[in-house]
Amino acid sequence: MNSCGYCSGQRSGCWCSQSGSGCRCKERGSHEPANVVKCSHSRLPPTCCSVEATATRKEDGFIMPSGIYQRPSVEERFWAKVNKTDRCWLWVGGKDRKGYGRFQLNYKSLKAHRLAYELTMGNIPQGLTIDHLCRNHGCVKPTHLETVPNGVNVLRGIGLTAKESRQTACKRGHPFDLFNTYFHKGIRGCRACRQEANRLRYNLRKGIH
Repeated sequence: MNSCGYCSGQRSGCWCSQSGSGCRCKERGSHEPANVVKCSHSRLPPTCCSVEATATRKEDGFIMPSGIYQRPSVEERFWAKVNKTDRCWLWVGGKDRKGYGRFQLNYKSLKAHRLAYELTMGNIPQGLTIDHLCRNHGCVKPTHLETVPNGVNVLRGIGLTAKESRQTACKRGHPFDLFNTYFHKGIRGCRACRQEANRLRYNLRKGIH
């Protein structure tokens, strides 16, 4: 709480931080500084309201600005957190554990690259996701973002599923062609390796070495 000469002590409802001759609460007959007009938020400093400015008064060379303070738009807030390099537009704000940028909007945490696409290219079609063509999760450059089905996005990545899908032969060198490939519960397998495994199990049962 602030001290006030008019209050002769401390009052929770007084905004005046001066005492003695600097306090003007007495001449107004209230616990408010003479150069302040209260905003709708009572018992808070006049700077609490970022939309409505307080009144001005020339006093000791100090002029408090007046008028309407405009808050920055979503676009201004968003692009202020982007470092545009020659290759990628790097997000310099908060990120998650996977390196994707996060942006706070309406009390929600949004993925920065998805919002960048919506701000520049329009809404993301239903059922599609955003793929980073540059493979940089922290990039928000619109030309590096493409809407694709989730399955395509996974196969383009660097995960285990994507790596195995790009293999043209099994670990023993047998080709994954039309005649040597089979699928079981969505998993690709090698026929030659399966036949060899079946032969070894048969010989083990029969005691053939």
